[in-house]
Parts: sequence; structure tokens; C-alpha cells
Amino acid sequence: MLQPGRPPSRFGAWEVEGLLGRGGMGELYLARHAERGTPAALKVLRASLQDPEAVLRFQREARALFAVRHPVVVTPLDAGRAPDGRPWLVMERVEGESLQARVARAGPLPPLEAARLVERLARALDQVHAQGVAHRDLKPDNVLVTPQGDVRLIDFGLARFLLSEGSLTTTSELLGTPAYMPPEQADGRARRAGAPADVYGLGGTLFYALTGRAPFDGPSAILVLEKVLRAAPPAPSSLAPAVPRALDAVCLRCLEKDPAARFESALALAAALADVLRPPRRRSTRRRRAWLALVVAAVPALALAALALAAADRAPPASSDLDAAPPPTGHRAGARRPRSRRPPRETRWRRSARRGGGSSRRAATTPGSRSSASCG
Repeated sequence: MLQPGRPPSRFGAWEVEGLLGRGGMGELYLARHAERGTPAALKVLRASLQDPEAVLRFQREARALFAVRHPVVVTPLDAGRAPDGRPWLVMERVEGESLQARVARAGPLPPLEAARLVERLARALDQVHAQGVAHRDLKPDNVLVTPQGDVRLIDFGLARFLLSEGSLTTTSELLGTPAYMPPEQADGRARRAGAPADVYGLGGTLFYALTGRAPFDGPSAILVLEKVLRAAPPAPSSLAPAVPRALDAVCLRCLEKDPAARFESALALAAALADVLRPPRRRSTRRRRAWLALVVAAVPALALAALALAAADRAPPASSDLDAAPPPTGHRAGARRPRSRRPPRETRWRRSARRGGGSSRRAATTPGSRSSASCG
């Protein structure tokens, strides 16, 4: 039998090389395949937790991992039981550190980087839910960040099969981390915690990535649970002013007390985060394209209207209008003067009489004869 505290030497084909850490339910070792030399992480149930329910929960984690296939979810490689009866699980070895450690070491992430990280987790969890599994223990410590900036989801110890009505959690039992636990799980209704609980956990993880602290804190787990059940979380921007309002709204919606008030799915959350990440200039470009399309559609109509107005201005007026119109008394500068009509040509005798200037002279003069004045 393996002695607690001492690293086992071998589990199946896997040789143990050293202890990586201990958690609430298990011990994690660095292992390597004896023949292929493949490095891996080997998790084994703690010797002090060999009660039947703990064993079943550990085995359920292994089943959940083998049931899910997604690049963001850590890949299981092997599973079995040790000679002392403890179950063990071998997973791929992922280089990196937890999001909890990353933020504690370097501070909160820039808002858009945090949104991008949680968006990838949300899209992965949507696929996990589609395969019938809910994680139910989402928190920064269960998210690994690789040196390349990729994320991996680990620790399915509290996973639940969504299509199964059975649960290993009793009504009064609380499992999980209080600061990131959804209200339906914090008040002992763990059987009701499913996919909406993961949306809540993503909101808590986003809150931590933005601010460097959990949505709720307190000196004891009881006080934290009291806040989870009754208090409203602060807006991330109240702790990190650089957080945009749109990201505030997304985060706070995830942390709603009522599961029905949260995003209806992890995919809906991912879509909301993608909208926050969309550059503003892309949205303005779409508006400009819409306006340009309207202008292009209106140009032909405007051109036809302009041609019609120009043709109407150049059209000559009707002859009846010229005869009836009185002569103009003035004209605008630069305007063409209207041509006046010539009077009828006068006869010679009428012109001579007009020049003479008198009616008596006109009376004394007849066509074809001379006046007396002209003969003298």
C-alpha cells in the first residue's frame, strides 16, 4: 500500500518523477510513460479521502474528461486504480500557470485581453455543454494560461452530466469555491446547478481577470456565501477604471442571482464578448457603407431632376405669351434685352408732314404738288 505523503513510484505504465502539488481531493504528480517517454500529469485521490462518495466523484471526473473532446479542455490519456484502491487519472502535461497565479504575479489583465480569454473559454464550454457535461467549478485557479497565451480548462472534479438526474452532492453539502460559487449552488441546491452555473463562473473569472479580486470577499467563507446570496457585485470599472461600460454590463449579467437573468448559454456570452472586442472603426465603416449605398442610389434620380429643371429654363415661351405680355420696364444686370418690334414703315408724305410740324401745312399739301412756300 502506498504511504500518504510519499510519491508513488508507478501507476500502470506511468512512472512518477515528482510531486507537482496537492489539492482538496487529490495529489498531482509529474509522470512519464515507461515505454514512449511521454510526459504527463498524474492525479491520484488523496489517501484520506477513500470514502465511496469521494471515489465515485473522482471517477466521474475521469468519465467527464473522456466524454469531452475540445482543444481548450485538458486531454485525458489514461486512468486506473492503484493497488491500495485509490483511483488515478493521467492527463496531458500543460506548461504554464493558472490565471490565479498569473494575475497575482503580474496584476490584472488589460480589459480586451481579459475579454478575449473568457470568450475562448465560453466557446469551449458551449461545446462541453453540447456534449452533456457541466463543469460547475469555474474559477481562475482552474484556468491554465500557456506561455503562448493559450488557455486550458482543468479540474472537472465537480462536473455533472446534464442528461443524468443523479448527483453525488447531497442537498446540504457545499462543494466548490465560495467566492465563485453561483447562488443556486451556495444555498445547497447543487442538484440545480448546471450550464447557468458555468456562465456565472465565467463571469467571476472575468471579474478577477479585470480587477485582481473575486466578485465577493470576506474574512470567512460564511460571510462570503452571505454576499453571494444577497449582495450585488460591484461593477468591475469601480475597481479598474479602464474597463469599458460594455464589458461591465457583460460581466454583471453573468453574475445575476437568478439563472434565467444571465446569458442563456455560454455561446450567447461569447457573442456578447465578441461584440465588445469588435473595433469601433469596423462598426463606423459599416455605417459609412450604408450611407454610401444610399447616396449612390440617389445620384441618378438627382441627375434626372437637374436635367429636367435645366430643360425647362431653356424652353422658349409660347407666341401668345409674347403678344400679351407688356413691354418690360427694366431688366436685371447681365440679362438680355427683349427685342422690340419695328413700327410699320411710314409713307413719304406722312414723314414730310410730321417734319413740317403743323396740321395746316399738311392740309395745304397734296400728293404730287408743291406747297406755296416751296415755290417762292
